[in-house]
Amino acid sequence: MSTDASPLKTIAGIAGLNRRDFLEALTDLLSIIIVHNELVRGKAGEEEGRVMIMKLVNAWIEHLPPVQYVPGLINDIYCVVRRKLWETEGGLSEELLRRALIEAPLLVEQVMAFKDDEVKSTCTSLSLTLRELLKVLHGDEVDYLKYRVLNDVLSDEPSVFKASALFTAIFLSIVIASNAN
Repeated sequence: MSTDASPLKTIAGIAGLNRRDFLEALTDLLSIIIVHNELVRGKAGEEEGRVMIMKLVNAWIEHLPPVQYVPGLINDIYCVVRRKLWETEGGLSEELLRRALIEAPLLVEQVMAFKDDEVKSTCTSLSLTLRELLKVLHGDEVDYLKYRVLNDVLSDEPSVFKASALFTAIFLSIVIASNAN
């Protein structure tokens, strides 16, 4: 298995894929590699799969809208995320992965484009995706009261700031869960 993710960008450019199509292709590949790593756990090929997952996540990062800095959020997410993407024992569904990697960035971009009528529904969608993602990556229900910043982000009133902060939490969760160390 080659662990070079750059051919994906080249193929996307040649095929003329738009950003959403590229994110969909990347998510499909990531889903396949995650399943592969769950199947080969402890065997040859697992490390190559981990490296490929990290490279695909890096390719995903290159196609994201700006991520907002929220003081203290990375610490809370780091404490909550206990599992790697390939250690969720089937809990990370393809549908959840698609919502986190494709829908979340597109939703937050819409809100950032000042479509105020979509703020509430976007915040609701991002909040549900984040809660489900963290439950899978934590391995159990999360007691959000233990994590002040994360709890504040989840409980704030719908706003452009909240949508951006929720997306930042999704982003951080994926990045931390894809780190092989």
